Amino acid sequence: MKIFLICSKSFYGKIEYYKTNLEKMGHNVTLPNCYDAPETEAKYRGTDAHSSWKAEMIKHSEEVIKDMDAVLVLNFDKNGQKNYIGGATFLEIYDAFRLGKKIYFINDLPEGMLKDELIGFSPIILNNDLSVFKTDEICVGDKLKHYKGGEYTVLAIAENTETNEKMVVYQANYGDNKVWVRPQTMFFDKINNSTNRFEKINK
Repeated sequence: MKIFLICSKSFYGKIEYYKTNLEKMGHNVTLPNCYDAPETEAKYRGTDAHSSWKAEMIKHSEEVIKDMDAVLVLNFDKNGQKNYIGGATFLEIYDAFRLGKKIYFINDLPEGMLKDELIGFSPIILNNDLSVFKTDEICVGDKLKHYKGGEYTVLAIAENTETNEKMVVYQANYGDNKVWVRPQTMFFDKINNSTNRFEKINK
């Protein structure tokens, strides 16, 4: 899964923990705008260039989100505000909703005038538990049954040359024995939030 981490700059110090753990689970993680140069906005603030710079960052976030599977909102306490999200983060959440991406919050939704809108985005609240992102290990030779009934054999675990994403190469055990490739993180997705895409079978 391709996951975009979004949060206030105040929480940048917490990002490495989540990035490291998500990558260990096989996910591709994209870091927030200006993560490597958080002081950038301060250089523009108070100048005529600030509004145009801010607009470009908002547009850039939208383009990034288009290529993601999900956003993970890192919302923590800030200056007495519980589970804080800022204006820019809210806009990124809205873009994710509008583009049909999954939206995860690391902590519960903050109270405030935008809470109803946040609820309307149907986010998944993690309560600081990343286990929802864990994927079952798939090995060469595994036999799998698709939720529509077809059975398959795993031929190889590959790696995308452009993104380093783990891919599963698998072959149908019926018909013309067609060979397929699917991202490893999608293998045990839930269909309609209830049915596993694949189940391992012993044969």
